[in-house]
Amino acid sequence: MIRVSVHLRSWWCIRLGPLAILLTAVLPLSARPAGEGAGPRHMLWAVSGASNTVYLIGSLHLMKPTDYPLPEIFTSAFSNSAVLVTEVDMATLADPAVGKQMADRGRLPEGKKLADVVDMRTLDAVSNRLVRMGVPLDAVSGCRPWLAAMTLTILKLRDLSYSPANGLDVYFDQCARKAGVPIRGLETAIQQVELFEGLSAADQEALLTFTVGELRSEEHTSELQ
Repeated sequence: MIRVSVHLRSWWCIRLGPLAILLTAVLPLSARPAGEGAGPRHMLWAVSGASNTVYLIGSLHLMKPTDYPLPEIFTSAFSNSAVLVTEVDMATLADPAVGKQMADRGRLPEGKKLADVVDMRTLDAVSNRLVRMGVPLDAVSGCRPWLAAMTLTILKLRDLSYSPANGLDVYFDQCARKAGVPIRGLETAIQQVELFEGLSAADQEALLTFTVGELRSEEHTSELQ
């Protein structure tokens, strides 16, 4: 019996195309929460067929050290898996050339600023949010709106002590390499950037506006608690 652990992206959208191809290979299948009916609720699903089981975990890219150790059902699923399939092969993200290409593609053309491509109200909202985080507007002034939105989110999460180093994908990637478990990536980091690049100017600004609103709501909720 072959078991596969799969992480899905949990940013602003989930792309199901690659996943559908992977699951088709083990049809007929039935899906259920792994360990259903026993223990605390969790986000691990098991998709089972006649000879295979695929475990699906919504990948949280930034977590806290206090989120570990993971519930036993997570580590058990990994131990019973022959292959780890992550959103992106983490080894490629360690390549400086890939990081530079991602950063370059998220920057506006020479001479352009965020203020030139978004509404003034959007820019003011971004600036106010950065001020509350103690970060100057220069941190995103040269970014395309989609990258500015991503940067705001990461800055806020890091301010709350969340770190990419503690993400589920990093954790299981390290476990797989130590155990000699094969690792596959559903997509490349550049393909992810192309997803955001494909957004229209209006959609990029809408994403940025939505992100600012979400951060404002989170802050308001925290103040009420």
